[in-house]
Amino acid sequence: MNASLISFNSDKTKMSYVAKYVFSICQLPMQEQHQKLKETFANWKREVEKVDDVSVIGFRI
Repeated sequence: MNASLISFNSDKTKMSYVAKYVFSICQLPMQEQHQKLKETFANWKREVEKVDDVSVIGFRI
């Protein structure tokens, strides 16, 4: 997984966390990955007053 493909936050520490998390679930079926990402993002977002420009793109090879 190329971390530059993930647009989450300009903070490199958070970017690194997101890249590691996505890599850790990459072997799961796409639907399960989608659900886990939605849950993780919702849990993280509760702690932040405003979040914008979050993009996650998935594809099968």
